Amino acid sequence: MKKLVFIDIDGTVYKAHEDSISESIKQKLKDVKDDIDLFISTGRGGMVITCLREAKEYFKGFVLSNGSIVIYNNQIISKKVVEKADLIKFIEAAKELGCVVGLLTLDKVYVSHMNDLVDYALTPRDENSVIDINGYDFNLEQEYCMAWSFDDLELINKLEERLPDTFTFFKWGKTGADIVLDGITKAKGILELLNHLDTTNIKTYAIGDSGNDIPMFKLVDVSICMGNGTEAAKEAATYITKDLNDFGFEEAIDNIVKGVW
Repeated sequence: MKKLVFIDIDGTVYKAHEDSISESIKQKLKDVKDDIDLFISTGRGGMVITCLREAKEYFKGFVLSNGSIVIYNNQIISKKVVEKADLIKFIEAAKELGCVVGLLTLDKVYVSHMNDLVDYALTPRDENSVIDINGYDFNLEQEYCMAWSFDDLELINKLEERLPDTFTFFKWGKTGADIVLDGITKAKGILELLNHLDTTNIKTYAIGDSGNDIPMFKLVDVSICMGNGTEAAKEAATYITKDLNDFGFEEAIDNIVKGVW
């Protein structure tokens, strides 16, 4: 039976603001890449998966921007973009509230204002991939796949109230949020990918740690939450592994390969 494993990045294989994923995780991915098919499933866009470094080559595909972009064998097989009318609503609401926001294309993010939180949240990143437009004059002819908010939770909630039935907000915690079109999730992106694969005699797994991982947890056969994950993610998972700092990812991968999970 072929095993497909969909892996979140932040809090799952990557510790915030490190230069890269750990050598231990890189080695584990290298060791198992021929035994199981590895895929990334993340809220990050293409410009900020730099933290994987050379380990990117071990993955057969990428579900990016919470399912908005799906890549398999270096080919884009699905891309969902925000309609101009919805972009206008979003930008107008952000401007009225004075929110700091970013809009993502495939390989760049355009931010309304550069500040310390933007710099922190988007590090590491590809060179010249973050463009500060210093205002809200976004180019509406661009194809944007997702948005980010770089504000505190109170302001994010106000922005969300202005945009009912249009966008889903995946909040990071006390600050920041991924903002996607309603109905777009990691699970939808994974389904797009599975439609391009031979799904005969396969078993699907997901490893993650937070709220935006819950849809893919519900989709796959076996879901695994990191020990450092949120309570909601843990409740949705089949199994809970150790903390990222305690080699929890390596434990999860070992249990998948051995057939324990």
